[in-house]
Amino acid sequence: MKIIKRLTTFIVICAIAITSFSSVSLAAIGENSLTDSETGWQRYDDNNSNIVYYGNWKTDNVVGNYNSTAHYANSVNSGYKFKFYGTKLRLIVGTASSQSTNVAVKIDSKIFTYNSFSTDIERCKQKFEQLDLGLGYHSVEVVSLIDNKDIQIDAIDVDDTGYLINPFELKATSGEKEVELSWNTFDDRVTGYNVYRSDKSGGPYTAPLNTNPITSTTYTDSSAKNVSTYYYIVRAVMNGIESSNSNEVCATPKSESVYTGNKAILEITMTNGTIKEYDLTMNEIDKFLTWYDNRSDGVGKSYYRIIKRSNVKPFNSRYEYLQFDKIYSFEVKEYNDK
Repeated sequence: MKIIKRLTTFIVICAIAITSFSSVSLAAIGENSLTDSETGWQRYDDNNSNIVYYGNWKTDNVVGNYNSTAHYANSVNSGYKFKFYGTKLRLIVGTASSQSTNVAVKIDSKIFTYNSFSTDIERCKQKFEQLDLGLGYHSVEVVSLIDNKDIQIDAIDVDDTGYLINPFELKATSGEKEVELSWNTFDDRVTGYNVYRSDKSGGPYTAPLNTNPITSTTYTDSSAKNVSTYYYIVRAVMNGIESSNSNEVCATPKSESVYTGNKAILEITMTNGTIKEYDLTMNEIDKFLTWYDNRSDGVGKSYYRIIKRSNVKPFNSRYEYLQFDKIYSFEVKEYNDK
């Protein structure tokens, strides 16, 4: 078997890794079978959305795995990343003759290794453990140092008071008819990122918003519409292959208008020069502005029904229907109704 050197700061020859980081816990090479987390620990399945896989991964759906699933790959160009808050970490994996004898685990700036090779097929094995990491946030990346040998992950155990974090840490900020997205750099080997949007949580995320992978870690969705809720994820592109999803975020663009009063006079100038005035609540003003913004984008009805509060009697109510293409301009005059 030929050990492949990777062009990344943490991939090193096994002997160097062991010499440089001799603090590898002996328990990390343990032979314990842990079908569930122990007291003081909590377990996350390999399908947890905060674990980001890159490269070519497959799933091993076998009853003996934790929750009957595991992920595996057999290339040095495949790995997985996650962040966690806590002080300790265990990796629960399967072992077999197809498994790598040299798997590298990078925790923050330190590198550790473990051996997942076995002549027998075994599942839910605790093959790596690291304690006393210091309470805080830790970044983790795992990859095999031997090509054409499997790397597998069945589950991740951390402190019972800790939790996993998606390494992208995607964030969204709503604006006026736009959503600004930002995220962490995923890896130095990334050639770009794809941004996906859906109107439902969980997708589907089928086609990216961007035409070509973007090289920055920010993106502005200027096609968003006010008062519509959108969901976003990002995927990194490495060696022409997309990673799994970032964390999902949602945002609802809205008007940036700031009101100080609780009512307002809406003064509308029509295209024929006629000026109309309506005494409305600020909630009604918001609804009118939302309709006007959407109609400007070609969405919604061509007219708006607006309530009239003057000269109502002897009728129960009076409404006026305004045609969008007949509106030349309008002004909002706020006041406090005390």
